[in-house]
Amino acid sequence: MKPSSREPGEGLFDLIEEAVHLLRCAPLSLHAAYAVGALPFVLAFLYFWADMSRGAFAREHAAFGAVGMGLLFWWMKCWQAVFAAAVRAQITGRAAAPWTLRRAGHLALTQLALQPSGLFAVPLAMVTIFPFAWVYGFYQNLTAAGADPVGLGPACKTAAAQAGHRLGQSWLMLGVLSLFTLLVWLNTISAMAILPSLLKTLLGIDTAFTRSGIHSIFNTTYFACSFALTYLFVDPLAKTLYVLRCFYAQSIHSGDDLQADLARLRSRALPAANS
Repeated sequence: MKPSSREPGEGLFDLIEEAVHLLRCAPLSLHAAYAVGALPFVLAFLYFWADMSRGAFAREHAAFGAVGMGLLFWWMKCWQAVFAAAVRAQITGRAAAPWTLRRAGHLALTQLALQPSGLFAVPLAMVTIFPFAWVYGFYQNLTAAGADPVGLGPACKTAAAQAGHRLGQSWLMLGVLSLFTLLVWLNTISAMAILPSLLKTLLGIDTAFTRSGIHSIFNTTYFACSFALTYLFVDPLAKTLYVLRCFYAQSIHSGDDLQADLARLRSRALPAANS
């Protein structure tokens, strides 16, 4: 939480370092909150992908499967907002707000009303290039602040304002995340290709991949699995980075970062004073 991280266009690598530190020090419950939302969606997506691309009766239950994927997407976005709220509580050093029925209902309504449009807006922004950082940041900010019971209008206004904050840094962060994602994907697809051969060599376990040889990797389901695993590895870091961006943007007016630093100093000073 260095002062330089609040200067326009600077402090990106401090931000990344802090995000990695937060994830490494996070309790198991925080990672579990992310997994509860993401794993059902990712597993259902892989099944839906394989079924629609290879299933003989895919056309008959395509509509039912699409509805199920939509509900699981909503479920994932709700739990990602829970994850983001827990990350923010970890940043501030304060106890997380209790999950009342009103707060949970607001979270579910916000994610249902706003996040599905991102499935169309983000790809369109990617095609036009120039507003991509703002559009992508807007939907990430909706997740980062989705647990705050402020209403749909104020939530959109806050997310839009924070998406426009330090756009230079936002573009640079997306570049670093893209490079990191590519490296993770290359490692993932390499591991997926090597692991079946290792199982056969070391343990004598023969799988469909070893029986098919190199041809097993040249299908869409194989690549879909690699993309899904890469998403699970990279997305928590991306969510944490945007939570930090929102936190520091709001701290310019609220001073929350200074209060968090003071709380951290007090927590370190108390054990020293008691000893």
